[in-house]
Formats: sequence, structure tokens, C-alpha cells
Amino acid sequence: MKSPILYVFLNSISQSMGKRPPAPLYIIRSHESSISKVSFNRNSDCILSADDDGVVVITSTKTMRSSRRWKAHESAVLTLEITDDHLLTQVIGLLLCLLLTIAGMAGTTW
Repeated sequence: MKSPILYVFLNSISQSMGKRPPAPLYIIRSHESSISKVSFNRNSDCILSADDDGVVVITSTKTMRSSRRWKAHESAVLTLEITDDHLLTQVIGLLLCLLLTIAGMAGTTW
């Protein structure tokens, strides 16, 4: 089975309307399951992605390589939000399930 792929395009939607889809500038292969959520931090220096197996990946936009990958949950991540120093994820049945500092230090789990 091929791994799910996250394609990174830098074209605006208006440029590609009615045309063939542009070729991706980068192809990121960091998940083994279907990607359920993608988000960027405020500075756009990292891409956050989560999948149906509960895996969360932080990818550097400078190197386009995963800087951190971990199994955050046992089921699909529905919400993935980042603040200046925290990452919040949500799965079915839990209001707020994980809070980690982006610096890599474990925070609080509810």
C-alpha cells in the first residue's frame, strides 16, 4: 500500500481555476494512514498534519522534512490547532484531549 501524500502547492486558487492542477513543489510522505487534518503555525515555518490513526507530524517548511512525529491518539484527529507555543488536538468524544508545548516538552493531557 502506498503511503498517503501531502502535496504542497504555492499557487493561489484563482490562478488555477479552469486550468490543469499545478505540479506540486514538494511531496511530503510522513503518514501511513489517510491525512485527516492539516494546519500551519502563525509564522508558517511548520506544517502540522494528523491522520486517521491518531498520528501527528510537525514538518519544517524550511527543510520540508518531519521534525517531530508521534502517536497522539488511538483514533482519527478531527481538530488540529496551533498557538504560539501550544498544539491542541481533538478526537471523537473528547472536548480537548492533548496539549503539548511546541518546544517538545510534554504538557497536559485530559
